[in-house]
Amino acid sequence: MRSFGITGNVSRLGSCRAVPAPEVAALIAGFFAAHVHDQEPVPGAAAVLAHLAAHLDVVLLTNVPAEHAERRAARLAQLGMDYPVVANEGPKGPAVARMAGRAAGPLFFVDDGPTNLASVRDAGVEARLVHFVDDPRYFRLAPDVPGTWLKTRDWAEVARRIEAEMGAESEAET
Repeated sequence: MRSFGITGNVSRLGSCRAVPAPEVAALIAGFFAAHVHDQEPVPGAAAVLAHLAAHLDVVLLTNVPAEHAERRAARLAQLGMDYPVVANEGPKGPAVARMAGRAAGPLFFVDDGPTNLASVRDAGVEARLVHFVDDPRYFRLAPDVPGTWLKTRDWAEVARRIEAEMGAESEAET
C-alpha cells in the first residue's frame, strides 16, 4: 500500500504499476455487482449498532450504486443491521446535511473515508465525526481529518464515547 486511497493501491498480479483511476472505477463497479450481497461486516459493528439503536436512530449511508442498494440493505439486515439504508454516490456531506435537518438530537457520523468526513464537516453539519478504520494497515495510513471527534479501530470505544456524549447531552438539557 502506498497511501490510504484505493486509487494508487490497485495493481495487477505480478505488477507494481498502479491501475489507472478509470480502470479502478470499473473494477469497483464490478465488485459491487458481484459481491454486494456477500460482504462481511466489521467484527462488533452489528452488536454496537444494536446497542446504540436503543438511544439513537441508526441510518446507514453507503456509497453503493443505486442499482445495488436493495441487495446491500438485504445483506445488512441478514447480518443483524436492519436499519434504513440510504444509497449515495460521491461525497457524503450533502446527504448528511439533508438528514441532519430531520434529526432531533445529536448527530454522530461514522465513516472510514477522510474525504467523507471532511465533506460532512464542510457541509456545515453539526456532527461528531468518527473516523473508524478497522484494518490496522489502513488505520496507520489514514490522514487525520481536522474536526474529527474520534479516530479509532474499536467499535466498543465508539459505543463508550457516544454514550458518554449522550449522557453529557442529557445533563445539559436538565
